[in-house]
Amino acid sequence: MLSQLLRVHEARRIGDPNYPGAVEHIFTVDVLDLPPLPLGANPRQQNTNKRVYREVAASLRNEDGTTTNTFLSKNLGIWTSADSVEKRSESEYLLTFGEGDSILDGLDGVINGGHTAQIIWDNQDAIRQKLAAGATIKQFVKLHVRVGYPRDVLADSAGALNTTLQVPEWSLAEHADKFDWIHNEIEGKPYANAISFKENQPGEIYVLDVLAMLDLFNTQEYPNTGSKHPTQAYAFKSGVLDRYLKDPGPFKRLAPILNDVLVLHDTIAMQGRDKYNEYFRINRTAQTRGAGKKLEWVETRSRGKFRFPVLDKEGDVRLNRAAVYPAMAAFRWMVEDRGTTVQWKGGFDNVLDLWGRVGPELMKITQDTSIENARKTLAIGKSPTHYNALHSVVAKYQLMLTPAKQPKLSASR
Repeated sequence: MLSQLLRVHEARRIGDPNYPGAVEHIFTVDVLDLPPLPLGANPRQQNTNKRVYREVAASLRNEDGTTTNTFLSKNLGIWTSADSVEKRSESEYLLTFGEGDSILDGLDGVINGGHTAQIIWDNQDAIRQKLAAGATIKQFVKLHVRVGYPRDVLADSAGALNTTLQVPEWSLAEHADKFDWIHNEIEGKPYANAISFKENQPGEIYVLDVLAMLDLFNTQEYPNTGSKHPTQAYAFKSGVLDRYLKDPGPFKRLAPILNDVLVLHDTIAMQGRDKYNEYFRINRTAQTRGAGKKLEWVETRSRGKFRFPVLDKEGDVRLNRAAVYPAMAAFRWMVEDRGTTVQWKGGFDNVLDLWGRVGPELMKITQDTSIENARKTLAIGKSPTHYNALHSVVAKYQLMLTPAKQPKLSASR
């Protein structure tokens, strides 16, 4: 028998009228208090490298751009079987797990939610580090512990629980051919297979991300002459999908620049950190703001390199999406409406040239915004003031170009 002491925030106990003596304990647990649990009873192997699980981890760390500390409300929780649950105090319970070769043979442990458990364990140290740095992370998870059930019922429930996940709405939209025009635009591109259009399809970019990126350039929803900016693309991607499914027209009119938008994303994500450093070389100014400290909006990794699939390149660092999206949205100024479609002012090469000129200032402003918001990366991606500042800088640079360098209107490449 394996025993584990569990600290809980709240506890409930529910009997099963069909199985006298069978009980399901439901515990609300602080993720930092989730102890190691046996995983052998889970019919799914844990592969947390998939994109969907990386997004779950980002949500756990309050890095997914949504409202903070909502992991409990979003996650289905973890289900385990146990030999016994003993109440030690109002906040402590002793869990004892049976051992064996299989569930039918007396093996207890996680029967569903193994990925959730593994993600929590993998991120406990990172959350503690964030807390030590002043972050306000307080995440919980539901832990269901079943005791006294027949072994064959536990085996059946392990399979059933692992088949009840809801199909994402964007996967259903793909089955309904809602994204055919995107397929057509990327057909033949070397990165076409990098875009995933349904759940569990291999790919490094979800179609939901493509829609969010396009929304950054949605001049019907966010006119260049107005004060409204596309913060929803970062903070509420499901809202972008809802708008698309209700009326795809404002997105489809951006088809001529779709591939350019993908290129711009990877370009900014890959070059952003270097552009920040370039600002100080250009201005011959010491890095007094944030000097000696890590740029919170720049991601690094201890092993391997980041992939930029659209550019077919790799790099040691990349910008967090919270920094990339406002910088991309600034170039909405370069989108020119042409009736039912759009084009770039002067073509896409002119956009890339402008990024080369204005990128250092955009990145400097990004760091200033980070500092003003206590280095909270989420705040960068959600701040309308930040979006407006970057948009104004791009407009200023483009309008101040000399006549010889003023772009001539032409079709997007």
